[in-house]
Parts: sequence; C-alpha cells; structure tokens
Amino acid sequence: MQLSKKTRKEISQNRITYRNLIHWNAYTGLMASRKRFSFFTSATDQKKLMKINTESDFKAWAGFSNRTEGTVADVLNWKINPHFILWTILRVELLPPGFIHELAIYFCHNFHTRLAEEGVYIDFRYPSLLKIKADWSKGKLSLGNLKHHQRYCSHFLVEMHGSGNEKMIAAAAATHAVLNENPREAILNLFRIINSVYPLKKENDFRLQFLKEQIL
Repeated sequence: MQLSKKTRKEISQNRITYRNLIHWNAYTGLMASRKRFSFFTSATDQKKLMKINTESDFKAWAGFSNRTEGTVADVLNWKINPHFILWTILRVELLPPGFIHELAIYFCHNFHTRLAEEGVYIDFRYPSLLKIKADWSKGKLSLGNLKHHQRYCSHFLVEMHGSGNEKMIAAAAATHAVLNENPREAILNLFRIINSVYPLKKENDFRLQFLKEQIL
C-alpha cells in the first residue's frame, strides 16, 4: 500500500467542518446509540461518552469546542476518541475508495495472521478471496464477479458457525465483510468483527497509528 506524495498531501488537506459532522448525523447518531458506540471504545472513553448530554458537550468531546473545522491531518492528531476519529475519516468524501478497500484488505490479512499465530484455523482460500477484492478495487474484475465470491465466502461462514469456535467464525466473517463493494461498510464491519476478538483500545490505537503512517 503506497500513496503518492501528491495524494497524501491532497488527503491531508481535505477539510472537515462541524457542519459536516452534523450532516453525517454524528451528534444525533451518537446520542441515539451511545451504549452501542461504547462497545467500540475503552473504559475511560466510555465514561466520557456517557457524560455527553447536550450538543455543546458533543462539540467538546469531538474536538470542535474552540474550532469550526480542521483538516484530515489535524483530526488525525487530535487527542479525542480514536474510534470517533476513524468513524469520521474513513469515508469516501475524504479518502479515495480504493484506498479504503486496501486498508480493509490489510487489516483483514493482519487479523488472520494474528489468529493463525494463536493456532486458529485459517482457511487456505481466504487469501485468494482477499485478492479477488484487491483486483476488483483496481478495476480488474467485474462487480458481478466480486458478488459471486462474496456469496461463495458465505458458505465458509456457515461452515465455521458449525464449528462453534468463535475465532474461526470471526476469521470467516472478516473475509466476508471485506468483500462488500461499499468501502465504508467493508472496513467498519471488519472493525466490529475484530473488536469482538481483541482489546478495543489496543486495536483502535493500532488502526489510527497505521492510518497516520499512510497519510501524514
């Protein structure tokens, strides 16, 4: 995964305004699902999250109490909830769709590698399926071909559910999630699956650091 200097600069300078957050239903969505959102953050951040009662509280929590906008580079370095930073930035309005797909493939490969190191069975066909996604995202395969392989992967998911092994199920579910043609859905669904296996704070910090290394 290698972005050109020009692309990195363009991405870094993309602007995010408070109006954008409102348009993306960040405040209303958070207030409606704070308990569900809290599953994707650390215990310390959960306490901060549950103290949000007004839009002013939200603006302070989201890093907009004393500013109305910031660049992608700014937001990546703000000392705010890392899951919220990822939720905000991982969207096609700010990042190239192909780049988000590449990120999803990378994190899925990384997830499989860590599971394998623990002795979890990783089906030998998963890497081939992720390559299908990579080829599709580069325009080498049709959407129909991608959807065919996503249906094919769903059979593995059913098989792994039969095993009763939660980590084997997660490995299959992660692969299936990445095969989604919608880049934002693919990566956020993948993160939800990984979050069910590994500590949230460590995972969010790892993802945020990796994203910084690719963009900044």
